[in-house]
Amino acid sequence: MEEKIISDPKKLYLILKNVLANACDYGDANGSVQVTISKSESAVTIAIKNQGHGPNVEYKAQVFTRFAPGAEGEHGLGLGLSIARELCGLLDGSIDYEVDETTVTFTVTLPLQEAVADSEACGSNEFLFESFDDAIEL
Repeated sequence: MEEKIISDPKKLYLILKNVLANACDYGDANGSVQVTISKSESAVTIAIKNQGHGPNVEYKAQVFTRFAPGAEGEHGLGLGLSIARELCGLLDGSIDYEVDETTVTFTVTLPLQEAVADSEACGSNEFLFESFDDAIEL
């Protein structure tokens, strides 16, 4: 049976794009990525599971922080998962991850809505950059 989920399509697209890109970029070279969507009475849950090792960070919160350094000072983390976290928050949802020995699963949970306000449907990038009062426009 086909069901419709009401949400902001631009925000949902960016959330999925960033989490899927992360799974592809950091998963095992010949590994697979599995996407599972489930619905309860109050929320929709999207689980993205890839084969590979978990993020190499000291604290779980670092994974969702912009440009957080890696645990050993190697390459740091970029913007993708922090964008996904911010967008989930704007939709009153959440994102988290679990790691076992061979897989990493990111889980996005979004509340079900009856309708989306017109102003929310447009989306924006206001969360991407903090205010720079002394910035120079080029």
